[in-house]
Amino acid sequence: MRKNTDNLVSEVMELLKTENYTQAYELLSKLNKDSKDAKVLKARYLITSPKKSKYYNEELARSYLHLLTEQLHDTWGFTELGKCYLSGVLFEANSFLAEDMLNRSMHHDPEAKFLVAKIHADGLHKDGDESVKDIDEAINLYKELAESEKSGRFGNMAKYAYAEIIINKAEPTPDEQLRAFEYLLFLATHKNSNKSKVIFAEFFIQNLRSLLPSLFSWDTKNATEHETLELDSRRTACLSALDVLSKNIS
Repeated sequence: MRKNTDNLVSEVMELLKTENYTQAYELLSKLNKDSKDAKVLKARYLITSPKKSKYYNEELARSYLHLLTEQLHDTWGFTELGKCYLSGVLFEANSFLAEDMLNRSMHHDPEAKFLVAKIHADGLHKDGDESVKDIDEAINLYKELAESEKSGRFGNMAKYAYAEIIINKAEPTPDEQLRAFEYLLFLATHKNSNKSKVIFAEFFIQNLRSLLPSLFSWDTKNATEHETLELDSRRTACLSALDVLSKNIS
């Protein structure tokens, strides 16, 4: 019976990938309507929660989520409920409840950890009208996810998000800069992402620009006037080249 249920639900999930709600609903109707199986409840939720489904029913969708979370303590259910609270779909938007739900699944679901990091990075919590950011917490969570999910979708998204924060950080540590460089290099070379290549190039230019003063510095006491002028000329040329390169990739 267990195998039959799993096979049927697998068929339903395949139908839902193409938004074939009618066939999915009819197939799922073969199972006991009072089933408390997590996979069955998830499938029923996915049929009743999208507004484009003719079986859309907010009350039913909420009830399936509550069964998944309150009775079954299902990881996917907690993540989905957290996403609902974040977006204001099915429930009133509440970033604090969203984080609470996501915290319950983040150790088993990389998407949940990514979303918790995003809450802190984007300042989705509010104190009155003010956004409350916790950049350090976001950095730590993105780093944890990037390291634990080295080639997974959310691991790669975490790498990119981490690098973006470090690039815009006022005083990143050398370790943070190196890690951001490594993440961007990985994304640019392994994932062939144009977006990653652009931000990698910008990061490279930004750091090279900051290195130029030391690269072109020397003891001018013993330098001839010609040598000093030559050095200044080379430095100016490099800065101009970086400006041109920066404009071409932005």
